[in-house]
Amino acid sequence: MLALAARFTGQTRYRDAAVDAADYVLGRNPLDRSYVTGFGWNLMTRPHHRFWAHQFDPRLPGPPPGVLRGGPNATAFADPTFATLKGRCAPQRCWLDDGRAYANNEVAIHWNVPRLWGATWLDGGAR
Repeated sequence: MLALAARFTGQTRYRDAAVDAADYVLGRNPLDRSYVTGFGWNLMTRPHHRFWAHQFDPRLPGPPPGVLRGGPNATAFADPTFATLKGRCAPQRCWLDDGRAYANNEVAIHWNVPRLWGATWLDGGAR
């Protein structure tokens, strides 16, 4: 949405906000963690996924580079693993890098497609 706002209005503040959002996802956030596998700093390595489950079975692969997964959530403690943090963490800091924590660490196409589009837009000059 920020990229489209920049395109339609020509206002650089929308492009700057899109860059800030990308920075957040890649690790400039309260946890200092990248939410994308293989990119950014302080990488996450154990997303909730059926095939990239090296955490549970060494014969299975780990996640490939470029996969976005869910992030911190201080209100949805739907799985038993993530529920261990309930009442013990602040908003934007409630997260586990654990494949069992599907409530905040799941890979989903509806997060990855917009992230890929945004990264492509930024890489193309963000005009």
